[in-house]
Amino acid sequence: MKKEEILKYFNVELTDSWKDGLDWYIYLAETANSHDVHCSTQDPERIHVDYDVYLDDENIDKYLEESFKEAILLHSNAYYEGDIMEIYIYSLKEPWVNKAIESLIEDIHDIEMKKEEDEREWEEHIYGKDI
Repeated sequence: MKKEEILKYFNVELTDSWKDGLDWYIYLAETANSHDVHCSTQDPERIHVDYDVYLDDENIDKYLEESFKEAILLHSNAYYEGDIMEIYIYSLKEPWVNKAIESLIEDIHDIEMKKEEDEREWEEHIYGKDI
Protein backbone atom coordinates (compact mmCIF):
# COMPACT_ATOMS: atom_id res chain seq x y z
CA MET A 1 0.00 0.00 0.00
CA LYS A 2 1.35 3.40 -0.95
CA LYS A 3 1.73 6.35 1.40
CA GLU A 4 -1.04 8.27 -0.39
CA GLU A 5 -3.45 5.34 -0.11
CA ILE A 6 -2.81 4.99 3.62
CA LEU A 7 -3.44 8.68 4.22
CA LYS A 8 -6.58 8.54 2.08
CA TYR A 9 -7.89 5.58 4.08
CA PHE A 10 -7.70 7.67 7.25
CA ASN A 11 -8.90 10.90 5.55
CA VAL A 12 -5.62 12.64 6.35
CA GLU A 13 -3.78 15.38 4.50
CA LEU A 14 -0.30 16.49 5.51
CA THR A 15 1.08 19.97 5.02
CA ASP A 16 4.28 21.82 5.84
CA SER A 17 2.50 25.19 5.49
CA TRP A 18 1.43 26.59 8.85
CA LYS A 19 -2.09 27.97 9.05
CA ASP A 20 -4.67 28.37 11.78
CA GLY A 21 -7.49 25.90 12.11
CA LEU A 22 -5.69 22.68 11.27
CA ASP A 23 -6.57 19.54 13.20
CA TRP A 24 -3.07 18.75 14.49
CA TYR A 25 0.35 20.40 14.60
CA ILE A 26 3.79 18.84 14.94
CA TYR A 27 6.45 21.52 15.00
CA LEU A 28 9.76 22.69 16.41
CA ALA A 29 9.89 25.36 19.09
CA GLU A 30 12.66 26.95 21.09
CA THR A 31 12.84 27.26 24.86
CA ALA A 32 13.80 30.45 26.70
CA ASN A 33 17.36 29.18 26.96
CA SER A 34 17.61 28.32 23.24
CA HIS A 35 17.01 24.56 23.32
CA ASP A 36 14.93 22.94 20.61
CA VAL A 37 11.81 21.03 21.59
CA HIS A 38 9.19 19.31 19.48
CA CYS A 39 5.51 19.98 20.03
CA SER A 40 2.64 17.74 18.99
CA THR A 41 -0.78 19.17 19.76
CA GLN A 42 -4.28 19.97 18.57
CA ASP A 43 -3.99 23.57 19.70
CA PRO A 44 -0.65 25.38 19.47
CA GLU A 45 -2.14 28.22 21.56
CA ARG A 46 -2.71 25.85 24.49
CA ILE A 47 0.36 23.72 24.98
CA HIS A 48 0.36 21.17 27.79
CA VAL A 49 4.01 20.63 28.61
CA ASP A 50 3.26 17.24 30.20
CA TYR A 51 1.68 15.86 27.03
CA ASP A 52 2.59 18.01 24.04
CA VAL A 53 6.32 18.83 24.40
CA TYR A 54 9.18 16.46 23.61
CA LEU A 55 12.86 17.06 24.25
CA ASP A 56 15.14 16.45 21.32
CA ASP A 57 16.85 13.19 22.34
CA GLU A 58 17.71 9.85 20.76
CA ASN A 59 14.07 8.71 21.01
CA ILE A 60 12.46 11.77 19.44
CA ASP A 61 11.58 9.97 16.20
CA LYS A 62 9.76 7.26 18.16
CA TYR A 63 7.83 9.81 20.25
CA LEU A 64 6.76 11.86 17.25
CA GLU A 65 5.79 8.73 15.32
CA GLU A 66 3.62 7.57 18.23
CA SER A 67 2.04 10.98 18.66
CA PHE A 68 1.30 11.23 14.93
CA LYS A 69 -0.33 7.79 14.84
CA GLU A 70 -2.32 8.48 17.99
CA ALA A 71 -3.70 11.70 16.52
CA ILE A 72 -4.76 9.93 13.32
CA LEU A 73 -6.31 6.96 15.07
CA LEU A 74 -8.20 9.14 17.53
CA HIS A 75 -9.53 11.27 14.71
CA SER A 76 -10.56 8.42 12.45
CA ASN A 77 -11.80 6.18 15.26
CA ALA A 78 -11.95 3.44 12.63
CA TYR A 79 -15.45 4.46 11.54
CA TYR A 80 -15.06 8.21 11.12
CA GLU A 81 -16.72 9.28 7.89
CA GLY A 82 -16.35 13.02 8.36
CA ASP A 83 -14.00 15.77 7.39
CA ILE A 84 -10.45 15.36 6.29
CA MET A 85 -7.92 15.66 9.09
CA GLU A 86 -5.24 18.21 8.22
CA ILE A 87 -1.92 17.82 9.99
CA TYR A 88 0.90 20.35 9.94
CA ILE A 89 4.38 18.81 10.11
CA TYR A 90 7.38 21.13 10.17
CA SER A 91 9.20 18.93 7.65
CA LEU A 92 7.47 16.24 5.65
CA LYS A 93 10.90 14.81 4.79
CA GLU A 94 11.65 13.71 8.36
CA PRO A 95 12.30 9.93 8.36
CA TRP A 96 9.81 9.31 11.18
CA VAL A 97 6.93 10.63 9.03
CA ASN A 98 7.20 7.87 6.43
CA LYS A 99 7.84 5.28 9.12
CA ALA A 100 4.71 6.35 11.00
CA ILE A 101 2.59 6.25 7.84
CA GLU A 102 3.89 2.81 6.90
CA SER A 103 3.17 1.49 10.40
CA LEU A 104 -0.48 2.49 9.95
CA ILE A 105 -0.85 -0.47 7.55
CA GLU A 106 -1.08 -2.78 10.57
CA ASP A 107 -3.81 -0.56 12.01
CA ILE A 108 -5.76 -0.71 8.74
CA HIS A 109 -5.70 -4.50 8.92
CA ASP A 110 -6.93 -4.44 12.53
CA ILE A 111 -9.65 -1.90 11.69
CA GLU A 112 -10.92 -3.96 8.76
CA MET A 113 -10.98 -7.10 10.90
CA LYS A 114 -12.95 -5.23 13.58
CA LYS A 115 -15.41 -3.91 10.99
CA GLU A 116 -16.03 -7.44 9.69
CA GLU A 117 -16.51 -8.72 13.24
CA ASP A 118 -18.94 -5.90 14.04
CA GLU A 119 -20.91 -6.57 10.85
CA ARG A 120 -21.18 -10.28 11.70
CA GLU A 121 -22.35 -9.46 15.22
CA TRP A 122 -24.91 -6.98 13.88
CA GLU A 123 -26.25 -9.50 11.36
CA GLU A 124 -26.49 -12.15 14.08
CA HIS A 125 -28.35 -9.67 16.27
CA ILE A 126 -30.79 -8.72 13.49
CA TYR A 127 -31.25 -12.05 11.74
CA GLY A 128 -30.39 -14.52 14.48
CA LYS A 129 -27.47 -16.89 14.80
CA ASP A 130 -28.45 -19.05 11.82
CA ILE A 131 -27.40 -16.83 8.90
